[in-house]
Amino acid sequence: MFNSGLVRGTVPLHFSQVSAIKGTAPKEDNLERLFVEGFDESVGNPERKKREGECLRFPYTDPIQLDNGLEVSGAAVLQHLSPLIQDGRRAKFEEVASQRTFNVVPVVEGLYDMGNVAAVCRSAEAMGFGQMHVIKSDDNSKYKTLKTRRCSAGSEKWVHLERWDSTQACLTHLKQQGFKILVTHLEASQPLDDFDWTQPTAVLFGNERDGVSDVAVEMADARVCIPMVGFTESYNISVASALVLYHAFSDRMRRQGFHGDMTDEQKELLTAIMFLRHKHTHQRILTDMFGSPDQIEYFKSQVDAAGNVRERRQITPVWLEG
Repeated sequence: MFNSGLVRGTVPLHFSQVSAIKGTAPKEDNLERLFVEGFDESVGNPERKKREGECLRFPYTDPIQLDNGLEVSGAAVLQHLSPLIQDGRRAKFEEVASQRTFNVVPVVEGLYDMGNVAAVCRSAEAMGFGQMHVIKSDDNSKYKTLKTRRCSAGSEKWVHLERWDSTQACLTHLKQQGFKILVTHLEASQPLDDFDWTQPTAVLFGNERDGVSDVAVEMADARVCIPMVGFTESYNISVASALVLYHAFSDRMRRQGFHGDMTDEQKELLTAIMFLRHKHTHQRILTDMFGSPDQIEYFKSQVDAAGNVRERRQITPVWLEG
């Protein structure tokens, strides 16, 4: 099942699998930071190399890399953290992992309102979609930086987020992974029922004012529309995404009788990732068990005796720090 080695390597990469959002109640609005602040240009985990016969649509690898470069196998994470998690919570992690798919991906392009980004993330997570791609707007000055924590309801902690500077780069990446690209559009569009959502599909939602870009339309495999029979000509982005994602969920259930489609190995690895994201102190525990003196000292410098995070990086993805 899992790599039998518990620890491998000490050199940190640009991207950490488990640092996506730490702690049970982050104090910062991480989705706002995703848009407003600078980022490393190496988006989308460049060190994540495709192995022979492997599909990159599932974004996590075993062994799992912690923030300080320590690599621990998924089996070791499950073995050593399981006793620290209540039975009900552990059962919930396993249930959620069994219902996850990474084969349908929402993509948002150039949104101005952080509340809308958070709302799409929340709908995606609630319906079992494991990842979301965010294409940054060209003009940061237009961002409406309201507090997003209430809108996201903590969903960003459990969704794999990837940020892109350009639509072309994002859609090229998704096409290389085998996704069909659909864009929401009013003209020359097909109904949602025309598509088989059990197939790898990325659906792109445009910004609040202009909709999807010309680049997105040109690169798309098809355009889709949501039925409207009133005078109103468009839905709010948060509503549109919820309607499309619910349709995708329902279509998958109708066609194949299930939504989650990961292998047993992937479910176990995702559960291990959830164990680590559950509490930021879980990384410190594993480091104390398996880490080198330097790695142990790193975590001591970041987390105080009460388990409180001293530095902002502990609740922010490495790739969001810039």
